[in-house]
Amino acid sequence: MKIAYLIPGCGVSGGIAVICQHANRLLKRGHKVLLVTESVERFIDWFPDQKVPIVGLNQYPKDIDILVATGWSTSFRVAVLPAQKKFYFVQSDETRFHPRNSSWEHITRLSYTIGYNYLTEARWIKAWLADSFGHNAELVPNGLDENIFFPAEPLQPKGTKPRILLEGAIGLPYKGMAEAFTAVRDLDVEVWCVSSYGKPEKRWKCDRFFEHVPMTEMRRIYSSCDILLKLSRVEGFFGPPMEMMACGGTVIVGEVTGYDEYIENEVNALVVNPMLPQQAAKAICRLIDDRDLKARLTENGRLTAQNWQWESSIDILEAYYIDVLDGKRGTKMTTGKAASAISLAYFYGQLRGEDILSVLTKLESVKPTSVSTDGVLNVSQSHIDYAVETRTSTVFDFMDVLRRSLLSIPNRFKHAVILVSPYIGKAIRNPLLGVRMIKMAISILRISGFNGLKLAVISRGVQRQLLDDMRHQKNTTDTDDPQR
Repeated sequence: MKIAYLIPGCGVSGGIAVICQHANRLLKRGHKVLLVTESVERFIDWFPDQKVPIVGLNQYPKDIDILVATGWSTSFRVAVLPAQKKFYFVQSDETRFHPRNSSWEHITRLSYTIGYNYLTEARWIKAWLADSFGHNAELVPNGLDENIFFPAEPLQPKGTKPRILLEGAIGLPYKGMAEAFTAVRDLDVEVWCVSSYGKPEKRWKCDRFFEHVPMTEMRRIYSSCDILLKLSRVEGFFGPPMEMMACGGTVIVGEVTGYDEYIENEVNALVVNPMLPQQAAKAICRLIDDRDLKARLTENGRLTAQNWQWESSIDILEAYYIDVLDGKRGTKMTTGKAASAISLAYFYGQLRGEDILSVLTKLESVKPTSVSTDGVLNVSQSHIDYAVETRTSTVFDFMDVLRRSLLSIPNRFKHAVILVSPYIGKAIRNPLLGVRMIKMAISILRISGFNGLKLAVISRGVQRQLLDDMRHQKNTTDTDDPQR
């Protein structure tokens, strides 16, 4: 079989790691497998022994047997790409990733109405897809890669204080990192933190911080710590607790969707309310004070991790793809269903300020070298003719506000624009968020009638000064086109 997985980007994430497990293990079984990325990056060097070729959309082959959407945003592009059979690998209810009642929440929910062949990693997602959308998704459980996660030499010998590991993207509030730091604030413990997006606030108690950690290095971090505390409020099938178990540590988790796929409270872990840091603090104290409890949970966790193997799951996955391709199983994509999927793709493109249906093959015209931090601009209020200030909580919400704001700018000011946003700074450091966001912004600018573009990456101090200047001018100037 010739199989392609469409991924949103190549940055460090648990979801991309699972896709890499699928793709690389299918490749080893003799199938032709590709990762097709929407971003300009072409490497996933943080995943060990990654052998699957990575190509851009403009290199997408026309003879694909199996095409797999791997998240809500990729599901719409899959609708317009050619393949014999199309699948949707659902790893969570991703409507929860967006602000409530936003355009992105609604378009994400609509992605689950597309008539693909569905597969998922967790029992709760399988039940949710059946109850909410009528899909009979194939269950392909995640596994643990025993060649990556096992007890290893610690990065630093353990000291006299218990060492607590907090893991999760700090920049995503639903990962519960603020609550986790609150839980350890008053405890006499050492705190380590791993985050793929965002850094600890200065006021938080953090003795050692790691970001964008390759998977092969995580086992040494796990092996250096006594307890993993993970208080995320949105998950599909989370891997870090099982990885910590395999490396000989003890686990405390929040009661979140998917935790009970392999976690049993008081058997192999402790489960708390993720919104109540005081519960997590008490759980940590229990493990510190009750050595027998900690030893029992640790041993049961180790046995749990041994029971989750990848190869048996890949057996299920391979058989599912073959059966659907042979017509023995699967959803029939009628002409009407295919047309409806393309219509959804069209409206998704409109939200992004991009014509997905007509410019698909041109999306890779922006090369990696076009994004640079060279020549950071010294921006001041005197450079600005017209300003739009926005406050948003996510990159996608920022795009929506940007699109609507640009349409309000008078035509005589549409000669150039400077984007001033903390997301731009993160863009340079985090390719998964950054290059994709910049490309989206450029597309919106062009559609909005701008014939020039200046992109500024500025420090937080300069940004604050710029915004203060903008607000001052807003309060003191009365013109036909007031600043906004």
